[in-house]
Amino acid sequence: MKIVGYVLLGCAAIVMIVLLGGWYVLGGSPSPLFQPSRTAAPDGFDAGAFVDFNDVTSTPQAEVLALRDMGTLFEHYTLPDLGVTYFILFNDTGSYRLLFVNAEGNVIADITEAPQVFQMGQFMVTPDVYYEITADGLSPRAPIMDVAFTSTEALIAMIEESSHYRTYSGSELPSNDLAQGINEKLHVMRHGGVWKRVATQDLTYYDWKGAPFHNLDAQYRVTRVGSGRVAKAFFDGRYAVTMTHFDQEEFLRRRSAPIGSTTGQGRPAQWIGTGYYTLTIDGQDAVRFKIEDDRELLSSGGSSRLSVFGGDDLNFVVIRQHMRSGAKVGFIVTARAP
Repeated sequence: MKIVGYVLLGCAAIVMIVLLGGWYVLGGSPSPLFQPSRTAAPDGFDAGAFVDFNDVTSTPQAEVLALRDMGTLFEHYTLPDLGVTYFILFNDTGSYRLLFVNAEGNVIADITEAPQVFQMGQFMVTPDVYYEITADGLSPRAPIMDVAFTSTEALIAMIEESSHYRTYSGSELPSNDLAQGINEKLHVMRHGGVWKRVATQDLTYYDWKGAPFHNLDAQYRVTRVGSGRVAKAFFDGRYAVTMTHFDQEEFLRRRSAPIGSTTGQGRPAQWIGTGYYTLTIDGQDAVRFKIEDDRELLSSGGSSRLSVFGGDDLNFVVIRQHMRSGAKVGFIVTARAP
């Protein structure tokens, strides 16, 4: 009987090990890494000198343009040949506006009443009108010329001869009624130096052209001062953002992606807490801010919630926080004249 008992205990132990092992693997195999020691604040650190990210305003050294005052930040792109950057912002009604700044970070134009506006090279185009972007702003809004459809061959020839081309169809056109089988397609193009549009019933797809999107240079990890990593500097080293201190409150161990995960992504080892950051201009402290419920990744030694954007020939930087909800908030910083 003792032998039988030992066998049963052994089987039970094996079953328990298998179950625990399966739970461990299915749960993402959390790392056995022990919590590291917290990093002490640097000498002379004063948390009261750092304002909340959403409360950042201009300082004697820096001019700050808070994008939150104009809408919810969606994205930004640059036209490097013109030195113009534009920001796409959504408002409470669900429509959006475009804000344009020049290479010095000054606002030069604003489009607020242009639904479906779309960048095509140095133009902003809608199904009805277009604007030309210049280094100083936008041209007045101009109508797009209507051209009658004559044949598919003629349309294809126009598309091939055009420098810019895109289409609007389906729900993008208010005149369409998909429930009633009405689905016109609008071909918008710059042909012979003139913006034209051709309406057809043919839904054949033709490749768009002349619609490149250029991103600003980016720093996706803002690192700690003295970490050994060099902060990315923008505009020939004029602007740089570093983590002054991270108040480490809770440690999360690394976790691999669970079996069956739809994203295949795990969780890196990280601290949760409050990050304190300093923007320097010409080597001098200019703006100090903090982010609560921030994340400091052990693998990179930097924040996963903060990004900085700029360019070698752009005299400003964009500082952007990524919220856990997926939303983005940010502001533009330009050096004040001495």
